[in-house]
Amino acid sequence: MRIHGLHKNMHRLYAYARTQDYLDVYRKRYEGGVRRWEKLKSENVCDSTCQEICAMSRATYYRHKKILKDLNKGSVPPSKRPRNLNKPRWREAELQLVLRVRRENPTYGKEKSIFDCGQSQSPSCQSGQ
Repeated sequence: MRIHGLHKNMHRLYAYARTQDYLDVYRKRYEGGVRRWEKLKSENVCDSTCQEICAMSRATYYRHKKILKDLNKGSVPPSKRPRNLNKPRWREAELQLVLRVRRENPTYGKEKSIFDCGQSQSPSCQSGQ
């Protein structure tokens, strides 16, 4: 009998374990500062002194505390990657011009290629217009 792959439960187990490792990494990142802040506050230290010692603002402390609370529930914090990324806006004529200049002069870098295309400010080259 030939086995083609793992049982579907094995993949689920791996995904669960990977998520827990991922949560532990986040927990370690935020736990130290929150613990220090809470220890200082239990000794009746004012907020401004806590900010200096822990090197984080009150807002950051409360943000980290909320993230830790969510991590203990098992939810992953949201990604900090922007939802919409700026994509290059090259027209076909501009792309062909840049490729031609780079083929003719392989030792040119980015800045010199732009200068040679006739435009010094924008990364896209204009085709003789």
